[in-house]
Amino acid sequence: MVQQSLELEKRKKEIYSNLSDQEKQSVRHILTEMAEQTIPDDLHVRDVALLLDVTPQMVRRYCAEGKIEAYQRLGDSGKWIIPAAQFFHHPNWPSFLQMREQLKSQSIRIAEKMEKENRRKFFMSGNKSIFAGYKRIPIQVKPICPHEPQKSRQAFLERCFAGSSP
Repeated sequence: MVQQSLELEKRKKEIYSNLSDQEKQSVRHILTEMAEQTIPDDLHVRDVALLLDVTPQMVRRYCAEGKIEAYQRLGDSGKWIIPAAQFFHHPNWPSFLQMREQLKSQSIRIAEKMEKENRRKFFMSGNKSIFAGYKRIPIQVKPICPHEPQKSRQAFLERCFAGSSP
């Protein structure tokens, strides 16, 4: 399966290199329109590292040297903002978009599964838990009088509702 995927990527690169200039321009235009829908204006260092197949440190170095158009968020903070538009014509761009889309759909599926599981746990947990975000937190209920729990409950209720009239 991996071998087939690698062969497919190699074949796509060969086909792209054999396109005429007009066909390449059409492909770029289509990819640009696709990117407008799915890609933010700026990319993270790790995204560019995946796209260029280098380490994040190399991407930071390229940014500092001016090989990649980028600017820092706050002075010399080390956090780079890299405009995505400069990579629209990169040969790895389509596979990068596909990978991003797969990660997004996978994250959505995981979040939906967690939400469903937490909802089930909340409704199945009874009255001895509190729903706090996505966590089930058990409550330790200690009787006021450990030897006579019924009296403890009655005493507790009487204290709670002492001043109220029914």
